[in-house]
Amino acid sequence: FPVTIMEGFFDKSLHYFCGTKKIICSCVKGCFTIANGGVFLTSTYAAKNLLDFGILSGPNFAHQVSAGDFAISTIASSDIAVAKKLAQVFEGTKIQIEVCADVTSIEVFSIFKNVIAIAGGVFDAVKMSENEKYFIITKLVQEMFSVAKLYGGVPEASFCLVVVS
Repeated sequence: FPVTIMEGFFDKSLHYFCGTKKIICSCVKGCFTIANGGVFLTSTYAAKNLLDFGILSGPNFAHQVSAGDFAISTIASSDIAVAKKLAQVFEGTKIQIEVCADVTSIEVFSIFKNVIAIAGGVFDAVKMSENEKYFIITKLVQEMFSVAKLYGGVPEASFCLVVVS
């Protein structure tokens, strides 16, 4: 899993980053790290106050982003100033960035965004009716809120960012 590789990378590389005021923006999100007690990767390092850390998440396809097509994403950091600084990287591009301080909810939403996308493919393959599809999606969104709250997120404050990003 990418998160396992990144966790090992951060553990081995922290001494290169600490104290240098570098900001790390991870695109690896939504996965738990078993070694650190089942928390999100970004939460592990943000809690240690070792790095200015953010995550980038959005419903984008890499080939469309690289082609210069419009894209929208969210950058979340527990320090909103860090999120805003990371967002500046995308100024003047076709990538619209929303910022958020609720890292936990954005990470949970990232998991469910991918689950919903996979489910959508299954719905089409088995030729589900529109009512069946949207019933299941509604239940997935309800579950997404419950999981975000379980891990300390405030999904009501961050949900609009997922809908548009």
